[in-house]
Amino acid sequence: MTMTDVESTVDLLGTPLTPDETELLDLHRRLTDLASRDLAPTAATAVAGALTQLTLAVNALALTY
Repeated sequence: MTMTDVESTVDLLGTPLTPDETELLDLHRRLTDLASRDLAPTAATAVAGALTQLTLAVNALALTY
């Protein structure tokens, strides 16, 4: 099992992720990737705002840091 597999199935405390937590973490990773692209200014602002809010959730749930 690789580190990516472990990170995808447990939180930072080692607790198995629920399906909802897995989806939140996937969305966070996808938005992070999208934010790194050269987007139009309006799209970049919207993605940054969404990523900020989603980061609050994944941090509070100890899904990532």
